Amino acid sequence: MEPLTENELDIAQARGFLEEWLKNEPAVVIDNLKVLSDGVNFYRQKYLDIQEDYARLLDNYNRLTAQSAQFLQYSQELKNQIDQMLVDDQREFHKTE
Repeated sequence: MEPLTENELDIAQARGFLEEWLKNEPAVVIDNLKVLSDGVNFYRQKYLDIQEDYARLLDNYNRLTAQSAQFLQYSQELKNQIDQMLVDDQREFHKTE
């Protein structure tokens, strides 16, 4: 996910420009501009919230992946120890005399 640019984060400047530009227009135009601006603000905030959630999930994923790798390494070490113990225990039964 790409971070929002400074211009995307600050639409208040653009809104102020449009309000000044449209100040002589009917009230319905200003109301529609407000609805549009509020909608952009809402979706921008949702996007920022999703970015935070994504970062948190990515951190959890990385942590769990590292723990899984450690567990697999530990399991392999245990398997090797058990294999060696079995070889050692079976050695006395297979001694050639």
